[in-house]
Amino acid sequence: MNVHWLDAGGRSGHNPLLAEIVRAMPRLTRSERKVAECLLQDPPAFARSTTSVIAERTQTSAPSIIRFCRSMGYSGLTELKQALVAHLSRHEAPRLFLPAEVPADDDATSLLNEAAASLAQLRPVLAGAATEHAIRLLAQAPQIACVAEYPLGLAALHARDSLLRHGLPASIPAPGHWPLTTPDGLTSRASGLFFCQRMPDAVMLDALAQCEQHGNGAVIISEIALASFVPASARLVLGPPCGQDPLLPYLLMNSLLIAGLLAARARARP
Repeated sequence: MNVHWLDAGGRSGHNPLLAEIVRAMPRLTRSERKVAECLLQDPPAFARSTTSVIAERTQTSAPSIIRFCRSMGYSGLTELKQALVAHLSRHEAPRLFLPAEVPADDDATSLLNEAAASLAQLRPVLAGAATEHAIRLLAQAPQIACVAEYPLGLAALHARDSLLRHGLPASIPAPGHWPLTTPDGLTSRASGLFFCQRMPDAVMLDALAQCEQHGNGAVIISEIALASFVPASARLVLGPPCGQDPLLPYLLMNSLLIAGLLAARARARP
């Protein structure tokens, strides 16, 4: 399994308990793997969550959560969370993003059909004024901060890495670390690129507000039209996913936005 581990500063990280869970993934059942992935995506949030919240987030059941805990050598969720909190207090807590599983060969046609349907669904979004505004906002920013809610961490990681490959400053700020600061201590006029499926949670709403107040504005990409009080300079609504992979429309939109951003910067050069 290919994994990406990032700590709060975007560096590779290590935590023995999390590493043990990753090594155990091949022997876990499908339901147990869902619980493991939920824990690995955001260990501190998992440690604060109740059984019902974890079950809803992973679309599993309380018995599945208990079986996962026992598979890892713990009597139940309480004991696992106690061990997790102890490890997080001793080690830098990495954020682990698990790429979607590569489909089998006989699913290739289905994946291509989903991609084609997603592109067709994005066409009217790209032709809209909101996309043009988003590209202008991102093109003017000295830095772009990529922020995602669970389970869209890979979309933020993809956006950041794609921007960096093109020589554009980008980062994934840790929760609560806004506004961004430059090495000389000055506040960065960063633009925020936000990813969410439904209504943003309180943490993302705060980051959006900080970005609008202290940064260069926020671009938010979501599946549904968001309430007017959500602070964002540009809103891109993808619509419901066309297939089983909810990440696909976000990854396609990333690539299209970055292509537009590069073209805008090229036109602005003297």
